[in-house]
Amino acid sequence: METHDYNKTLLEAVRAKLPADINPVWFVMDILSIGKEAAYRRLRGEVCLSLQEAVLLSKKLGISLDEVTGNNDEKIQHLHMRLAEFENPDENDYRILQEYIDMLFSSRMDTFSHITISTNTFPQQIYLGYKSLLNFFLFKWIYHNKSGRGKAYHQVKIPSRMQQIFNDSLHAYRQFASTCFIFDKQIGQSLVTDLKHFVSIGLIREEDKENIRREAYLMLNYMEQVCIDGVYENGNKVQIYISDISFERSYYNLKIHENYLSIIEACILNGVASTNKTSYLKMEDWIDSRRRLSTLITQSGEFQRIEFFSSLRKLLDEL
Repeated sequence: METHDYNKTLLEAVRAKLPADINPVWFVMDILSIGKEAAYRRLRGEVCLSLQEAVLLSKKLGISLDEVTGNNDEKIQHLHMRLAEFENPDENDYRILQEYIDMLFSSRMDTFSHITISTNTFPQQIYLGYKSLLNFFLFKWIYHNKSGRGKAYHQVKIPSRMQQIFNDSLHAYRQFASTCFIFDKQIGQSLVTDLKHFVSIGLIREEDKENIRREAYLMLNYMEQVCIDGVYENGNKVQIYISDISFERSYYNLKIHENYLSIIEACILNGVASTNKTSYLKMEDWIDSRRRLSTLITQSGEFQRIEFFSSLRKLLDEL
């Protein structure tokens, strides 16, 4: 009967997932809270990992134990949903968010790291830099996730520690060697429609609406400049496409070293995610099909770029 060395397979997966600048011995010591020699024995295969140790390592690195055990039917892919609390976060919420940010920052060590965002709304990779807009999306998160206990926009306060998380997230997203945005051409419609609705029911005051609109103009100016330059301020490459078809949902696909992450946005600021390479490749195919039906407006497509941003500004003018 053929047997499979699960311990060896997991250790190979751990080494493959670790960035080049992280020593596997120190990593295993830290995660398993064991000594140096004990870590060496496990990495050499002299001592098999316990089930608890295997779970700790796989959880930290996003390794699927189904793949390690060979029980990975390509037709059935497992997704994870992390529901962080943004209004009144506890230490566990901060831990979840910080782990994600640390993973994003590791893209600095990979000259081929990239992220692709296919979206029908303004993406957090951009609006996190604008406080009134960020407050608006947090307000929407509270409104949808806490039915009956929602707040008016002016009552929403971001804890200082959470604001730092958002600031770090924005900075981390811009560390990728290359970023590709594929925008639904109606990307601004949902913001305008939502603002009109919440103003009409008294949850957003006129002065707050004007602050949001003012920042939206600033955001569009920034996006257009990025289109012209083709890079972020730090020199990392950015491409922006405008799709000729509409999107039902937003998707993110990230690759850093041998780490793969695919995210389907859900519940505003949250999403369901997979760290499986097969899922990543499938989503990459899906996103590529959208890209083929899109127009590149970064350092090209000047007429389409001008028309696109003009239409977005006209939407804001209606407010």
